[in-house]
Amino acid sequence: MSSRCVERRPRTHQRGVALVLVLLVFALATLMAGRMLRAGQLALQRSADLADTVQARYYALGGEELARVLLREDVRTGGDRAAVDHLRESWAGGTRRFEIDDGLLEIEITDESALFNLNGLLDARGVVDPAGVRRFARLLRAGGADPAFASVVADWIDADRLTASGSPEPADPPALDRPFTDASELRAVPGFDPAWWEALGGLLGTLPPATPLNLNTAPPAVLVAWAEPGRETALASLIARRERTPLRSVAEAGAVFGAAPGRLAVGSEFFRVHSHAAFRERHVRVEALLRRDAAKGTIVLLARNDAARL
Repeated sequence: MSSRCVERRPRTHQRGVALVLVLLVFALATLMAGRMLRAGQLALQRSADLADTVQARYYALGGEELARVLLREDVRTGGDRAAVDHLRESWAGGTRRFEIDDGLLEIEITDESALFNLNGLLDARGVVDPAGVRRFARLLRAGGADPAFASVVADWIDADRLTASGSPEPADPPALDRPFTDASELRAVPGFDPAWWEALGGLLGTLPPATPLNLNTAPPAVLVAWAEPGRETALASLIARRERTPLRSVAEAGAVFGAAPGRLAVGSEFFRVHSHAAFRERHVRVEALLRRDAAKGTIVLLARNDAARL
C-alpha cells in the first residue's frame, strides 16, 4: 500500500511541472502575440500618419501652385498697369481658406519687395552703401534699437574681411562676408539684442542688394526709414494718397526719398507664399519664395521651406 503511494507522487509531481510549463509557455506566447499585435498596430498607425502627412504636403504644394496662378493672372489682366503692384490687388487679399475633404488649405501671398532689404546695406558690387546704412540706422532707432548697429551689420556681410577702421575682422565669431539668405541670420551678428526682433523682425527681408523697394506695398515704418530727414510732412501726405490711389510711377513720390535711380519702384518681382494644409490630424506648412518676371510672364521658384511640419 505504501509503496504504491510512493510511486504515484513523482508522477503527480511531473504532471504538475508539465502543467506549469504549459501555462508558462502559453503566457509567454500570449504576451508575445500581444506585443506583436501592438507593434503591428503602431506600424499601421505610423504608416497612416505618414500617408496623411504626405497628403497634407500635396495640398500645401497645391496652394503654392494656386499662388502662381493668381500672380500670373495679375499680370495678364493688368494691361498697362501690370508693372504696378499694390495691396488692393487680388493676390494681396490676405489669407485665403478653403475647406477640403477631411481638412483645409490656407494660403497667403506677401510682397517681399515691401520689406526693408538687409542686403541693401551693400551695393551691386558687394561694397557697403553708406545711404543704405543710414536708412537701416533710422529703422533701428525707430524700433528702439541702437542705430550704430547698422554699421556693424554692414561690416558683417561685406566681402572685404576688414572692419570699418581697416583692421582685419576678428576670427571668432567669423563674419558672414556675404549677403544674408534669411533675416533670422541677423540674430548671429555680435551686439544684436533679441528684444529688437519683436519690433523689427516682421519688417526685414533678404533679397539681392539692388532690389528696389515697392512704394505701394512697403509698411509706413519702412518708408519712414527710406525718407530723407525733414520730409516727414511730405511722406505722411504720400502715404495717405497711396491709400486712395496707388502710385503709378516713382516720380509721384517727388523728392521724399532721394534714393538713387533704380532703388525704388511701384511694382514687385519677389513674392512669398505661405501655405498651410491640414489633412485629418496632420498639418504641413510650406513657404516658397517666387520671382515673377512680368515682362516675360514667368514665375521661378527660388526657395522653398517645408520643414515646419506639425
